[in-house]
Amino acid sequence: MIPNIDDRIHLIWTDALLAEFLANQVSDKFNRGSFVRWSIISAWTTLEISCSDAIGVEKLEMDFKNSIDHALKDKNIQKIEWGSGIWQEILKIKKKRIDAVHNISENIEYPNSSIASDFISTVREAIKDIYRICDKSQPLWIDDVYDYTSTILTGKSSVSANLTGVHANAENDPERITIKFLMGDKEAISSISPRDFDYLSEVDRLKKTFTIPVDQIDVYRGEKLIHTELLNMRGGGL
Repeated sequence: MIPNIDDRIHLIWTDALLAEFLANQVSDKFNRGSFVRWSIISAWTTLEISCSDAIGVEKLEMDFKNSIDHALKDKNIQKIEWGSGIWQEILKIKKKRIDAVHNISENIEYPNSSIASDFISTVREAIKDIYRICDKSQPLWIDDVYDYTSTILTGKSSVSANLTGVHANAENDPERITIKFLMGDKEAISSISPRDFDYLSEVDRLKKTFTIPVDQIDVYRGEKLIHTELLNMRGGGL
């Protein structure tokens, strides 16, 4: 699916995932290195902002570990165990982030794309854990897997790619429910359904499964527009 951007943390996270995707697509070491470093920097930024959001502070200080420790203590939240588990792994990969930003060595100059994938996997688990520690719901997007193939490698896909179809006897119903989606200056029908169709559930389903960057979903009852949702998907808005 293509990400529908919900907030600034989600946006930076999709930067990391996009960079990881590109690192796995290119064959030359120069571009692969650029995409891996971009992925590492974006993933680490997502972690820092997620920790601030979960703990409830505006931002963390320069020293990541001590800043989190102090923030948790100020909020009377349980301590993080840095000596084991996911947070021990975070301290290990922090050096890769430092190398990517300040100290480009041979290992990070022409890295294997798996470095980006491993880095993202570790950060993902840490983001889940900091929300758990702070007794808050983890971000809805944290486990999403995106396929950027249609938007990055080949441009926008055909708008018919998500066509669901026409339900029996619905097309001639004057109160039929028609769901359309817009992509740039193109419009396509996703489905035509009976008048009692649960269109809100279908709109939610479409947003989670689109494989093309859709800009807008419109729902009609007969010829009357009854529901519109503007989307903010990567690759859309052109």
